[in-house]
This record gives sequence, C-alpha cells and structure tokens, in this order.
Amino acid sequence: MRFRGCWLLLILFFIFLLLGSVVCIRHFHRFSLFDPDRQVAKVLPEYLQDEHWVSARRESEQTIMPLITRDRKTLQREIKAHTFYRGSTEKKLIALTFDDGPHPDCAPQLVALLQQFHIHATFFVVGTLALKNPQLVRQEYAAGNEIGNHTYHHIQPLKSIPEWEVATEIIADGEVIKSITGVAPHLFRPPGGGFNEGIGTVATALGYTTIMWTDDPGDFDASISTAILTDRLLQRVRNGAVILLHDGGTHTLALLPNLITTLQHRGYQFVTVDELIQQSRTNATASR
Repeated sequence: MRFRGCWLLLILFFIFLLLGSVVCIRHFHRFSLFDPDRQVAKVLPEYLQDEHWVSARRESEQTIMPLITRDRKTLQREIKAHTFYRGSTEKKLIALTFDDGPHPDCAPQLVALLQQFHIHATFFVVGTLALKNPQLVRQEYAAGNEIGNHTYHHIQPLKSIPEWEVATEIIADGEVIKSITGVAPHLFRPPGGGFNEGIGTVATALGYTTIMWTDDPGDFDASISTAILTDRLLQRVRNGAVILLHDGGTHTLALLPNLITTLQHRGYQFVTVDELIQQSRTNATASR
C-alpha cells in the first residue's frame, strides 16, 4: 500500500507538472510580441474591417516576414545605407518636409505658398487621412511635390508594435499613395521619428529609404510663437538640412514666408528630399 501510494503521488505530480507547462506555453504564446492574433485582438479590432489594412497584413505575413526571417542579417547590414539624415554640406541645398497630413484646412494653403515661391517640398502623408482627402494628395503631387510614406494609422511609438504590424502599416500607406498618385513611394518617415533596428529592417525589406531630419522647430506647439520658431531654424540651419514641419501645425503657414525668403536671400535652394539624396550621392562620387 505504501509503494502504491508513492506511485500515485508521483503520477499526480507529473500530471500537474505537464498541465503547468501547457499553461505556461499558452500564456507565452498569448503575450508574445510576435503573435499577430494577440496584437489584433488587443488593439486592432476595427482594423479588421479595413480592406486596405487587411490586404497589407496579408502581404506582410505571406511575403515580407518570410523575407525578413530568411535575410535578416543582410537587411540589418543595409539599414545604414537606407537611412538618410542630411544632405551634403558642400552645397546650399535644403529640403522642406511636412508630416501628418493631408489636412483640408492646411494642405491647399501649403501647396499655394510653395507655388508662390516656386519651390517644391516633400509631404509624408498618413494613409487614413489620404483616403479621406485624396484630392489633396493629388494636388500636392501635381504641383511637383514629393509624396512620402508616414504609415497608415500614424501609430506612436512605432517601435511598440511588432515587425509584422510595422510592415502592414507601411504597405497599406504605400498602396493608398500609389492608388492616388499612380506612383509607389520609396521614402518613409516613422511617426515621431521613432526608429530602431526592427523598423529599419522592415523599411529596408520593403525597399524604402528612411528619412529623418536635422531641424525640428516644434511648429505643432501652440505655446511657441512664430517668431521664436523661425529664429530657431534661421540660427541652426546649415547646408544639406532636412527641416521637419507639419501639415496642420499651429504656426507652419505663418512662419514659412519669412523663413523661405530669408534663406533664399542667404543663397539657399529648396529641393525635395529625393533631389537632396541624389545630389549628396553625386557629390560623394565626385569626391572619391
């Protein structure tokens, strides 16, 4: 009887151990950052009704994530070559960039102002806003400006979501932009500048160049005056600068005329980000 009782206790112990292992595995799977079902159930219930997001998710899971799994090390080595912070310091070129649009109360005025000064800029648009205001994106593009990818939902911080979802956000926005302009974007800016190796890997796998900036005056902050914002830029800006402003920023429209006029008087030329990149590559090749 004593041995039979010991065997019974031993069997019960192993049963509880096995059950505990199953629970732990299920618990880990549930909260793993790379579990798409967990992420969708947690933060994306309404996204499942969005055909653009669902289609992008499918491409992310079926094409991009397998590519990243297979070639991760190679892609990580290429991140630096596909990330752009500033242009060459050899020429007086500056790129104006506008994030977070298009906004109906600001975008048309921005386009008109740029046309008034005969310059072009780069607009990093949000997919959901572009869908609501496709005519604004077409207007920006038709005026000679460049359209970049700023993700579909403008999630911040972008590095808080898993790679498959980062890919989904970029793919969805890219498809929206292409459907509106007829041209697939190849420049990407993460919302708020949130960037890490995972985001860089995804953007590189998707064929994008990630665009950061040299100068951010804070034009979205209503507590800072237009004069202070303009002064910040005029004091800091240098050759090859990439200036971050916002479509819909509190003071953006007010500061631009003085900023553009002053910098043009200083001999600066305004170009798109793509033009700045190409010029920087040309200068780098010539100096070899």
